Amino acid sequence: MAKVLVIADIKQGVLKGSTSELLSKARSLGAQTAVVAVGSNIESLTPDLAAAGSDTQYIADDPGLELFSAGPFASCVVEAAKQFEANLIWFGFSESGKACAPRVAVELGAACATEITDVALDGDQIEITRPAIANKVMQRIKVNSRQLVAVVRAGA
Repeated sequence: MAKVLVIADIKQGVLKGSTSELLSKARSLGAQTAVVAVGSNIESLTPDLAAAGSDTQYIADDPGLELFSAGPFASCVVEAAKQFEANLIWFGFSESGKACAPRVAVELGAACATEITDVALDGDQIEITRPAIANKVMQRIKVNSRQLVAVVRAGA
């Protein structure tokens, strides 16, 4: 069974809808889901994370995480991915997601893809869809790795 870790998108202490959207997509694939929230003073979001549809919630709540910094943020995501044994790690389409995804992939030895518009699973095989050539064509790519870190566009 696939295990999808979604990185919570939090703005000014509020969980954004993209988190629920990604968790919904993961559930539609029949995956076991987890969400990781990284920031400061976010412990109160635990019920919201569960209500968003995750089976498991990880919270990295520390005053040092109040302002975004890709290194510490990525380290928190890597730790959650290892604990959950995630084979898919999904960031929403945001500046922080685009900054952290490659770092997380390198630390995990995973494949990395950005601007994903769809994900499909066939057993252990991961297939992604993403735009190419200035959005003129859509690529369908079979991922040659058992673990994928992805930045997923809204509506995927």
